[in-house]
Amino acid sequence: MIVLGGLVMSAVAAVLLGIGPALILFAPLMIVQGLAQSTGWSPLCKNVAQFFTIGERGRILGLWTTNYAFGGLAAAPFIGWIAYGMFDSWRVAFLAGAGVVLVVAVLFAVLQRNKPADVGLPPIDEYRADENAVVVTERAKPARSIREALLAAVGDRMVLLLGASYFLLKPARYAILLWGPVIVIERIPGAGMLKAIVLPVAFGAAGICAPIIIGLVSDKLFAARRIPPAVLSLLALVAALALFVPLTATGSVPMMAIMLALIGFTVYAADAMISCVAAVDFGTSEHAGASAGFINGCGSIGAVLGGLLPGYLGTNSLFFGFAGAALVAALLLAPKWKSTPAAA
Repeated sequence: MIVLGGLVMSAVAAVLLGIGPALILFAPLMIVQGLAQSTGWSPLCKNVAQFFTIGERGRILGLWTTNYAFGGLAAAPFIGWIAYGMFDSWRVAFLAGAGVVLVVAVLFAVLQRNKPADVGLPPIDEYRADENAVVVTERAKPARSIREALLAAVGDRMVLLLGASYFLLKPARYAILLWGPVIVIERIPGAGMLKAIVLPVAFGAAGICAPIIIGLVSDKLFAARRIPPAVLSLLALVAALALFVPLTATGSVPMMAIMLALIGFTVYAADAMISCVAAVDFGTSEHAGASAGFINGCGSIGAVLGGLLPGYLGTNSLFFGFAGAALVAALLLAPKWKSTPAAA
């Protein structure tokens, strides 16, 4: 119901943004839109995890987390084509977005199920207990309230470390998402507007592949341990961010595309592992949603910084600063290299 309510609220806010008579309503409605969209991540992370064992979640949730990278790539051209290619009105962009969200809301209401029991299956820890010795059955414990689950999540040291790491990681992703064309123009003054818009696509395209690959690696190579692939992704991100400035100084368009793709791959790999797979695993069935919500909330604060900092800092300071932040995030998680969740 939380996700469905968020979808409906998002659609209503989008409609009002499209038909609203005054710009004074824009900021309040965008706040409502942000609140509506924030209802999706943590409940759906927990929802998907209910149907898969720890040993499967890396690749399954990795595939699922491609949604925000793909959405970021597809939304702008699709909505832009409808708004300007078909109707030549910016207001239609909001109305078209609302239409898409309402279609998804209907599909969600009809097809979504909360847990295996809803489709006549036993709990996942019983269904595949022989495949996942780590799982501990906890159904006898009474369900926790939202407040109790949140307090338990915030009181968990691993969840706090993941939240801090995600806060440090998120600014780099949002800075490139929001300021990508500006960064390209600054590094390659003669690139022109078309290249400035197209080149950052490499960042998002790599972000679609990264969660799938890192999830598979965490399941198969690291036996469902989530911290090693997260740390390695962060260290690779440190190198990519630190090398961005010197390697793009030549003004080479292919090099710019390669560096943006490398940063996109490493940042989305770490992002998916920290905010979704590790959040759910270490949150366990008791407070997976609360843990994912808390960690994602920490990242949202970092995202705000990612949107603001490029307006105040030059590219050199920005990328070396992001590299330093990613290094600190890796160092925070490294001591937990061998950690595994206590239960499903």
